[in-house]
Amino acid sequence: MDRTTIAAVLHGPSDVKIESWPVEEPKHGEVQVKVHYVGVCGTDIHYWKSGALFDQPLSHPMVLGHETSAIITKLGPGVDNFKIGDRVHLHPAPACHVCECCIEGNEHNCQVIKLGKAFHGSIRRVCNHPAEYTIRMPENLTMEEGALIEPWTVGVYAVERSRITVGQKCVIIGAGAVGVMVFLAARLAGAVDICVVDISKPKLELISKVGDCKTILASRDCKETARSIEECLGGKPDVAFDASCTAPGITTAIYAAKPCGKVVLAGLAPETCTLPMQHAAINEIDILNVLRYGTCYPRAMEVLRAGKINLKSLIAKKFPLEKTGEAIQAMASGLTQGFKVLVDCTQ
Repeated sequence: MDRTTIAAVLHGPSDVKIESWPVEEPKHGEVQVKVHYVGVCGTDIHYWKSGALFDQPLSHPMVLGHETSAIITKLGPGVDNFKIGDRVHLHPAPACHVCECCIEGNEHNCQVIKLGKAFHGSIRRVCNHPAEYTIRMPENLTMEEGALIEPWTVGVYAVERSRITVGQKCVIIGAGAVGVMVFLAARLAGAVDICVVDISKPKLELISKVGDCKTILASRDCKETARSIEECLGGKPDVAFDASCTAPGITTAIYAAKPCGKVVLAGLAPETCTLPMQHAAINEIDILNVLRYGTCYPRAMEVLRAGKINLKSLIAKKFPLEKTGEAIQAMASGLTQGFKVLVDCTQ
């Protein structure tokens, strides 16, 4: 018989309600899980602020959350590669497998199940998830760290897109959750000189504690900041990552990158913005976009399994499920003493 659980449901801008939500029996190919932790993501903040994501307005009440660690409690028919009690991470981007992008191997850009569509998330006590997109967590990770796997994979994909190599220089514009993941991935890829730029001095102080990097407090003049980056690194960077998702941040990255270098947009840019494209053109600077994780989930997981990075140190604060609205506000404020806010769905 169907039962109910408790979920954080978005009804409109700044309107998150904690309410009863139905729990169905897992269908063929699904697992049912007890959700432990869910990270608050930029997607949640966008929905919470505006009630929309990109050109997709919220059309119905929606359960938030997609950065999830959980434990399997029930197996649906046809699932034989998991067992009850397995600790898992829920890959939040299923694909159709039949559209042109999927057939070409770009399932992260599936055109049927597109980013921005209002799918129910995982900030609830119990949920069902396709077994195909359920990933067994490395034994060395805590359940809290399991909720940071998805943003870590975004950072790995951004660095893979950049093709940065051993000994190269890079700058990262934006010292938030995405910026710190790009920093960790770039360092593992062999970047020797890394500079991080932000408008917030506390954020720069935080990221400097994560690992060895140079930091610059951004000025209002993007060209001036770009000159400071060149001076800091002893030359223009081979790759400039933007993790600020702002027009000034992207502009700074374009001015900072060396001729024939690369700018990688590790976050989602504004819908429209004015950028120095002539500068990019005459300096033959490649501008690359990053959507989700590409095909790098397995490689990102291997790094975690090998214990190469410490995700737990990036957690700022945990809120119980009943205070999901406060958790989103805390993450949106940028004032937390850390990089990631988690919702504890076990409380």
